[in-house]
Amino acid sequence: MVEQSIRNKNPQVLIAELEDVIGVIIDAIDSFPASLREQKLFGEFTLKDILGHFSAWNWLTAINLMELKLGWHEYKWVGDDELDEFNAVQVRRREDKPWKEVSQEFVQSTEDVVDVYKRLTPEQYTGSYWPEPGYTVLHAIQADRDHFVEHLSDILKITSETASTANPGMNRS
Repeated sequence: MVEQSIRNKNPQVLIAELEDVIGVIIDAIDSFPASLREQKLFGEFTLKDILGHFSAWNWLTAINLMELKLGWHEYKWVGDDELDEFNAVQVRRREDKPWKEVSQEFVQSTEDVVDVYKRLTPEQYTGSYWPEPGYTVLHAIQADRDHFVEHLSDILKITSETASTANPGMNRS
């Protein structure tokens, strides 16, 4: 069931919230210990894998939004039964790339998707966006924000744990 109350939200407020979360993620990534970036600390994934995963979804969303803006939108979606394979393929595509390239791609993809969100018309924010009835671009903005928040807590947890291990007295009152 698609949440209907989101239709009353201001797109610019939702985009600002998304940008805030992206800023927190970028800060967390910048403070993440370099020696741990390619260690499997998130289940079977590394921080580099997570950034690649984010980038792939950002690019897919940006493409869908650009097509919507142009008026010839046919939503490209990875079916629920294909999510794991899509994510695995995106991780494999980036596994041999250096950290700097993957992290720069993440930053660029977030800038691009936010830029496209900002350029939509009021009608495009609230019109049908996805084959699921009632799903709009406003829902997509919220879903992107929630997706980042979902992973952010794990990133911050590891950053915090490594900081307290490196500086055991720093977190004491």
